[in-house]
Amino acid sequence: MRLSAIKPVGVWVFLHTDDFQTDYAAMRDAGVTFHEEPRHEVYGSVVVWSDPFGNRWDLLQLKA
Repeated sequence: MRLSAIKPVGVWVFLHTDDFQTDYAAMRDAGVTFHEEPRHEVYGSVVVWSDPFGNRWDLLQLKA
């Protein structure tokens, strides 16, 4: 199997932020591909997005 044949599964990279709403809006306005609407979980706010190479990331703000 060639490495290029492997498709990413799930999220394996996390981008932590101190201002989820501002960063989400800036990324959305810049044309970032999101895979869901933002979620507000017990641990904080999160949304899954992809970079230009297809890697799936979490934009994440943990609750204090």
